[in-house]
Amino acid sequence: MRLALTLALLCLLAPPSCSSVGSVGDGAEPVPTVQVVREKFVRKVGAEGNLRPVDATELLTPPEAQESMKIAWLLEDGQHVEEGDLVVRFDDTAAKQEHLNASSDLQVASKKLERERLNARRSNRDRKRAAELATLEMQTTRQFQSRDEQIYSRNEIARSKIDSELARARLEHANKSRVIEERLAASKLALLELSGQRAQLSIDRAQETLANLELRAPHAGVVVFKQGRRGDIPQVGDTAWPGQRLADLPQLDRMEAQVYVLEADAAGLEEGLPAVVVLDAHPGKSWPASISQVDKLAKPRQRRGNVQYFEVILDLETTDPTLMKPGQRVHARLELGGDEALVVPRQAIFERDGETVAWRRWGVEFVPVPLELGVSSPGRVTVLSGLEEGDEVAVRDPTRQSSAGGSGQGSGSGSVGGAN
Repeated sequence: MRLALTLALLCLLAPPSCSSVGSVGDGAEPVPTVQVVREKFVRKVGAEGNLRPVDATELLTPPEAQESMKIAWLLEDGQHVEEGDLVVRFDDTAAKQEHLNASSDLQVASKKLERERLNARRSNRDRKRAAELATLEMQTTRQFQSRDEQIYSRNEIARSKIDSELARARLEHANKSRVIEERLAASKLALLELSGQRAQLSIDRAQETLANLELRAPHAGVVVFKQGRRGDIPQVGDTAWPGQRLADLPQLDRMEAQVYVLEADAAGLEEGLPAVVVLDAHPGKSWPASISQVDKLAKPRQRRGNVQYFEVILDLETTDPTLMKPGQRVHARLELGGDEALVVPRQAIFERDGETVAWRRWGVEFVPVPLELGVSSPGRVTVLSGLEEGDEVAVRDPTRQSSAGGSGQGSGSGSVGGAN
C-alpha cells in the first residue's frame, strides 16, 4: 500500500506521462545530455553568383541614326581597352548611299527652284505688262469715249461704253491674275525650298551617321557585350537599332557580387548582414562583404526552372582589379540571424509518434517534451517553445538500449535530421 502511494505521488509531480520515461542510467552506460542555452544564433548560408561592376558606362548605337546599322567589326568580349580605343565599327554602306541620294535630291531641288524663280520673274513681268496695257487701254477708251448724242449715234455711244467697261474688266482681270500668279509662284517656290531642306536634312543626318560609325571607349576598362535573350552577344553582321545598348564598359575600381540564395535558406535574409566572398579562380583568398540589396520576391534562375532563389547583392569592402573581373564566378557565405535564441544540438531533437520532441531530464528520469522549432544550421536548432534555458536534454533516446560503438535503433523514435 505504501509503495503504491509513492508511485502515484511521483506520477503527479512529474511532467507528462509517467509511462513514457527513460532512466538516466539505463544499464552500464549513462545517457549523454546537454544543457539548453540562450545565445546569439548565427546561420551561415551558402550562395553562388557572379561579380559585376558597381558603375559602368553604356555603349549605345548612335541615336542620331534613323535606320538600323550593321556591325562591321568589334572587339572580343572581355578585352581590356584604354580611353579612345575602338570598340565597334559599323558598316558605312547605307549611310553613304543615303548621302549620295540626298545630294542628288538637293541638286534636283536646287535646279527646280532656280528655274521656278526664273519663271516667276518672267510671269510677273508679263502680268505687269498686261496690267499696264490694260490700264492704258482703259484710259484711252475713257478719253476718247463717244458720249455726245448730237455727234454720235446711239449705237456708237453704246459701243464706246461697252469698250470702256471691257477695258476696265481687262484691267481688273490683269491685276487679279497677277496676284494669283504671284501666290502660286510663291507656293511652288516654298515647296521646292522644302524639298531642298528635306534633302539637306538627309545629308546632315548621313554625315552625322558617317561621323559616328565608330564607338570608342570613353575611359579605360573591360568591354562586356550585352547578352540577348538567348545568351548570345553581338556579332559581325548583326543589325543594331539606333540607341541600342551594345556593351558596357565597367569601371573596375569597385565591384559587387550578385548571388542567389535558395528560398528555403532565406529566413532572416536582410540588408546589412555580413558575408564573405570567394572567387572560384582564387579559392585561397576571401573578401569581406555585406548585404546591400535583397529581392522582394523569390524567382527561378532559369525560365522553366522550379527552384526559387532570392537575388542578393553583396557590397565588397575592397576590390582588387588585378584579380577581379566582371562576370567571374563567386561563392559566398552569408551570416544570417544574430538574435538571441534557445539553442540545442540537432542530435537532441527526435521524432516520436508524429511529434518533434526532446527528452528533458526530470530528476533521475527523461520525459518527452513536444517542441516548436525555429531556424536551424547544419549542427544546431533554435527552439521557440517547449524548453527553457538551463534545461538538460538527452542527445540519445533514453528508451533505446545502447550498444558498443553507438546507440541502438528502436522502433519508437529516432533523431530528427533537420528542421528549418
